[in-house]
Amino acid sequence: MTIDLTTDKTPSSTVAMPAVEASLASWLPGDEGVVTAVPGTSRLLSRLRELGLVPGVRIRVLRTGTSLVIQVGESRFCLRRTDTVPIRVSAGEAPAYPHQ
Repeated sequence: MTIDLTTDKTPSSTVAMPAVEASLASWLPGDEGVVTAVPGTSRLLSRLRELGLVPGVRIRVLRTGTSLVIQVGESRFCLRRTDTVPIRVSAGEAPAYPHQ
């Protein structure tokens, strides 16, 4: 049996799963992963860095809609969905020392 991780369904379940690496905008509440890339304008990048959203950090999606509520460490914050489209997240494990 072959399971395609890029689809939303597996033979035994209809639970949605993000691809191995995907845009943060496509993730669902309860999904956890590691930020792999944070491209964008310098102003947006500075703000995301201040919030701790940097490559290597583990995040959890708490809520979705026109904006996403995510958790980074003990902090929770809301981002416009349009700002989350270029942010790449992987379902893999966080490295021992995330990039700062």
